[in-house]
Amino acid sequence: MGFLQAAAQLVLSINILFLLLLGFSLVFSQPGPGTRVVMLGTLIPVVGGLLGSLIIIHTGWDPL
Repeated sequence: MGFLQAAAQLVLSINILFLLLLGFSLVFSQPGPGTRVVMLGTLIPVVGGLLGSLIIIHTGWDPL
């Protein structure tokens, strides 16, 4: 396993933690348009990082 694979696994675990925290905060937050904007603004990069790390792990891509 190369450096990129290990980094992708680390990014994957951090993104899963962020998703759990975001889901937990969704339960206890007050509904409103400001809350939705902040949650979507947080969700978009987290899902992007999650998908990117899953693609790297699944394909086994290592540029070095």
